[in-house]
Amino acid sequence: MQSLALQTLALEVSDDHLRLTISPADGRIGRLELEAADLDAFIRKLTECRSRMLPVHPAEPPADPDRLYRTDNLLLDVSACEALPAIQIAMQHPGLGWTVTTLSRDQAEDLQSAIDFALQDIPRDSMPRTGQA
Repeated sequence: MQSLALQTLALEVSDDHLRLTISPADGRIGRLELEAADLDAFIRKLTECRSRMLPVHPAEPPADPDRLYRTDNLLLDVSACEALPAIQIAMQHPGLGWTVTTLSRDQAEDLQSAIDFALQDIPRDSMPRTGQA
């Protein structure tokens, strides 16, 4: 199998922001041009392949911030799952799109407890209190 290191790829978004061109920096092989829907499908296929590879991702978030996907604009949807006795939590990432996790009642209650526990370390209001009696 021929290996192509990610560092040797040039990624360029078109001026109209509608296409991504992927090409090898050394020009050995052709280039690939993808529209947003094609890129989304490619990312889904890549994540599917990655899920079958070793090493598996760790059970805890990595300490290295470069290995995390971050967003500060939380778009969130929680709904009952139609096919299972469960809930679905969907979160949107600007690059990955919507990711959905299905949780059983026990898992949802564990998540609720974990959130309640973590909230104990965060002050109720972020504004400093002044003039208290």
